[in-house]
Amino acid sequence: MGKNAISVIKLEKPSVNTWFIGWDDSKSRIEAYSLVSPAESMFTALKIVDYYTTEKSWLAILTKNGIDPTV
Repeated sequence: MGKNAISVIKLEKPSVNTWFIGWDDSKSRIEAYSLVSPAESMFTALKIVDYYTTEKSWLAILTKNGIDPTV
């Protein structure tokens, strides 16, 4: 990979619904969050991404960080 190349994290067609949270480089601020269904794929240039197979766990992290994904 070249000096200026961007690394990409991808989740392609997971076997079950998978929720993700993408963080800034210091893991202090959430930059992205969503659901990836088995029919979908997700690609991101964020370096830190956490995955959850239960919506409850994903929601708990979002809530702890002051985010309501239903808004």
